[in-house]
Amino acid sequence: MEQIQSYDRLASLLAAQLRPGVVTNAVLGRGDYLPEIEAGALFVEPFPGGLLIFRRRKAHQLLNFYLQRGACLPDFRPRRTTVLEIATRARDTALQAAAAQWVAAGFRPLFSRQRMTRPAGPGPGVAPPAVHVATLAELPEICRLLDSCFDPLTGCIPPQAALAAQVEAGWVLTAPGGLLHMAKSPAGTELRHLAVDKPLRRRGIAQALFDAYLAKTDNGASRVWVRQDNPPALGFYAKNGYVCDGWTSLVYAAGKDG
Repeated sequence: MEQIQSYDRLASLLAAQLRPGVVTNAVLGRGDYLPEIEAGALFVEPFPGGLLIFRRRKAHQLLNFYLQRGACLPDFRPRRTTVLEIATRARDTALQAAAAQWVAAGFRPLFSRQRMTRPAGPGPGVAPPAVHVATLAELPEICRLLDSCFDPLTGCIPPQAALAAQVEAGWVLTAPGGLLHMAKSPAGTELRHLAVDKPLRRRGIAQALFDAYLAKTDNGASRVWVRQDNPPALGFYAKNGYVCDGWTSLVYAAGKDG
């Protein structure tokens, strides 16, 4: 396994994979990889017919892969808990076949998510003054909320350095007891995390944060990934104009605790 220390090295490895018939679960770009490289958290493992990419976290790692047409996965035996997410549509049969290879390699399905998309347009309300763009002084509270509301393995929580950069860029909104984390997406923006402390739920905080999100993004198009076993979240987004767009993903784990 090789630790990536420069983006040029990674780019050369990725370029070798970009050929007809390759399937991948990687939707990351230069801006996603650079913080990982700077933190010393990015590792790769080339193999005949593909490439594995690992993003290290404190107690686990996230796995992305490139698999060329007709190739087989390597004999992969993770030494730490490894989380893999594969998003597909009904027509993505080659990627579904790759997912079956990962299951045969020992990855256990944990749960599924579905993507929901909202067209551009105003929301039902106006955010109260309590909602504001987060500052770096609030980073400890932001980390606490994310850690308390999302699973550390599968909750897609960014490393603290990357989260700090996103706060500085204005991509986190906060209110007493709640936060909303967003990012750019090809079609507008993506809502990454919406969290409210459990004792404060059902008091309109999530709706206020969402209304502020719409205001900040000029009511632009939005998408969000939602666990399919979370009816309250599915209902909240449906109420606010999101509909399923045909994308679903399965989250798998393998390794020491998987």
